Amino acid sequence: MMEGKRDQGLNEFGPSGLERLYHVTDRSNLEQIILNGGICSWAGTKEKGIDVQSPGGDAVTRLMDRRRGLDAHIHLYLSEPDEALVKTYHDSGRCSSPYVLEISPEAIVDRDTVFFDGDPCVPETRSFGTFSELERAGIPEGVVAEAAV
Repeated sequence: MMEGKRDQGLNEFGPSGLERLYHVTDRSNLEQIILNGGICSWAGTKEKGIDVQSPGGDAVTRLMDRRRGLDAHIHLYLSEPDEALVKTYHDSGRCSSPYVLEISPEAIVDRDTVFFDGDPCVPETRSFGTFSELERAGIPEGVVAEAAV
């Protein structure tokens, strides 16, 4: 996996950049998210002994995250997930009651963040060290880009 760059600065965000980040979880996880001070990666939940009521991924996606070095990262969408994408969380059984969290881009400043021009579990997806690099490379039409924090 490509290393993310720290201290990206807020110049990456704002009117011409990212306004919000998004994370899809199950509504039943909201209380734990609040109690634990925010969302956690899979590795973070294990490390902290947090029992996730409704994990959004499955064994295959967790294995793929581990193989790509992303199990200690949180997956965030760079644009608001549309209704069809949120519905896939429900239809696949990953979330019985999907809920989209809005997150300030400031949450990823000074953190190791890797940006992707699609689903990081798909081998063809490219990774970038900064949001600007992703923008310059271009996001393919119809693809929802992600960040792993």
